[in-house]
Amino acid sequence: MIPQHRLAVLLDQVKQNQISHCLYHNPSSLPSLFSDHMCDRSQFPLRTILELNQNAGEVWAMEFSHDGRRLATSGQATDVLIYDTSTFQVVYRITDHTDHVAYLAWSPDDSNLITCSFDKTARVWDTMSGQNLLKIDHHAEPVTTASWSPDGQSFVTGSLHGGHRLCLWSINGHLIRNWEVDYRVQDVAISPNGKRMAVVSSQCQIVVYDFESQREEYRISVRSQMTCINISRDSRHMLVNMAESEVHLIDLDTKDIVKRFVGQQQGNYIIRSCFGGADQNLIISGSEDSRVYIWHKENGTLIETLEGHHHPGCVNVVAWNPADPCMFASGGDDRKIRIWSKEDSDFIARRPRRLEGKSSAAPPGQGSYGPSGSIL
Repeated sequence: MIPQHRLAVLLDQVKQNQISHCLYHNPSSLPSLFSDHMCDRSQFPLRTILELNQNAGEVWAMEFSHDGRRLATSGQATDVLIYDTSTFQVVYRITDHTDHVAYLAWSPDDSNLITCSFDKTARVWDTMSGQNLLKIDHHAEPVTTASWSPDGQSFVTGSLHGGHRLCLWSINGHLIRNWEVDYRVQDVAISPNGKRMAVVSSQCQIVVYDFESQREEYRISVRSQMTCINISRDSRHMLVNMAESEVHLIDLDTKDIVKRFVGQQQGNYIIRSCFGGADQNLIISGSEDSRVYIWHKENGTLIETLEGHHHPGCVNVVAWNPADPCMFASGGDDRKIRIWSKEDSDFIARRPRRLEGKSSAAPPGQGSYGPSGSIL
């Protein structure tokens, strides 16, 4: 007897097979069954359309807002820059931190931004007003990472040493949970469905928690140190950068390594990767050889190796625009941020500038905020 909906299943398998064989697949819609599917390389983001040079030091952290309207960056310098992506002009320059700002993350609704610093603090900012809403100063050592809960009402911070290495905070600054862990926290990610939290430890382990019960679920031991972790939009996979020059895709349920992505160079520095493309069918990573590497997630093929940042030096971080599948950014030791697109170099000039309302950021170059959010 033929199972129910068997034809629909078979047709979906055909579509997925076409996608898996299309190296440059990046549209948001599924391919048609009426013709063979193959995306053109010319429609892939391979061109640097803009070089941003406002950062005063090496670029270590970078993330587009979920609506794609802003890009936040930080790193070796003490300030945090927020760009308007319609013009890529700086709309906010946050200057409260007194040491390197190693990490940052947008809240799920983009209303807040958390920044993590070597000054042993994490701060939460109102991204519309620039006001500093919260300062977490309980950590005894540099704060290395943070991750928001899906509802935006709480977040986790991670640190290298001290009695507060892994903490869950409410948006009001109340300490909900302090996990007394026996490891240094390198990075942390909460799954989009809110069910799990994955932590990269200094002891070559990935520690996965049931986020709802806040209890440890399991540990995975690996062969080398890890530098970053991301969880896919569907909450099924972890993406982990290994110091042995590999990026691993790991199934959160089975704990199996689904794919190994090789080619990029990593061994001495923190290099970050992320999911990319319209439906996260791409993997992108920085590298210690000043290049950007892009792989096809389904078959592991290295699609492109992109030159751009000054050599010698690392490309430390990459970020894909979630609202524009044909745009990503890379940041490196050369203090530059490169914006990549399928368009030509005049693309930004041709784009209509966004008209901001009352709750918008300040005019370009005038959104610099000092202590307590006062405009400088």
